[in-house]
Amino acid sequence: MAAFTAGPLFISIVSRCTFNGRPLALAVNLRDPGGQLWVSPLDPSQPSQLWMPALYIRRYGDGGGGIVGVSFVNMLTGYAMYAPNGNDQPVSQVPVANIDDHSVWSFGGNEGGGYMAIRPVADDGQNLNIPGDGPYRPGPVITYRWAGGPWNSQWTCIPSSAPYLAEFDVVPYAPFFRGLYCRAGWSASVNPSNPTGQLVSRPNDLQQQGQLFFPALAFYGGMPWGIAVASAQTNQALYVTGSNGSPVTQVPLQQLDAHSLWSPGGSERNHFFAFRPVLDPGQNMELPGNGPYGPDVGVVTWGWGGGQNNEVWTWLVPDAAPMLDTPVERSSPFTFMEKTP
Repeated sequence: MAAFTAGPLFISIVSRCTFNGRPLALAVNLRDPGGQLWVSPLDPSQPSQLWMPALYIRRYGDGGGGIVGVSFVNMLTGYAMYAPNGNDQPVSQVPVANIDDHSVWSFGGNEGGGYMAIRPVADDGQNLNIPGDGPYRPGPVITYRWAGGPWNSQWTCIPSSAPYLAEFDVVPYAPFFRGLYCRAGWSASVNPSNPTGQLVSRPNDLQQQGQLFFPALAFYGGMPWGIAVASAQTNQALYVTGSNGSPVTQVPLQQLDAHSLWSPGGSERNHFFAFRPVLDPGQNMELPGNGPYGPDVGVVTWGWGGGQNNEVWTWLVPDAAPMLDTPVERSSPFTFMEKTP
């Protein structure tokens, strides 16, 4: 069962590694609060260990939505987690006003027990990591390439400020619905002849309710597993199972599960990105085939082809007024962040 809940929400980001029998949690280093992040023994009463997950979209002047992912804002400092590109790089913080694509994170795979990889969207071959081979102790945190799922690259989240259901919680942050536009020149849309079925390609027209979608950060047991994307027309979430050629369909929010969760990947020029199912990040949403494309092509997932036009997407912002029934001012200032360069 899915439930909608209001922010702000704070979580502890917890490693699978332990120190003296206690889990290690991502934290601000109190000796250098604005510097490189550390891990410390888990203590949810410490603001230095509490993080606000915030859905982030970068808006561009041409209406494109750019990267969509999650920024983590620390309760103590009010700064967001940040990582430069590259292997073995320090994970630090930046002021919220300076957030860019290096402050946006995604989630990969399912390592069991609710643990996952946490990856910088700008360089998603890297992973949040406690360096070394252990035993582990309080110390700095870096990004590091994936090495098959060692415990020092696995993380979960523990909610600290709000109740969670045993099933999925969906946190609606965006004050606008958005269009999901493919660089091949077509928008994803509800199929007018089968509204709750497979998505199809349609000429871009954000006056059409079937082309408007609502991105929301989805939690499972406290872990922000990914982004659920609900249709404005059907109020159902995008859903996929299987591998190459699997249709992108929809499921009622009451039946939301991990097959309904998505994560952005990379930045493929001009603020387009891959859009990948969390449970199978080797797959990508795309229009099938080699083109040319037309209307009513069924949207599927397929293995990555290197950033072809038919497999990269951007969010488009309609010119219409906010469409939510819930007033925007009910949201925390940081639960949804949108930045215009």
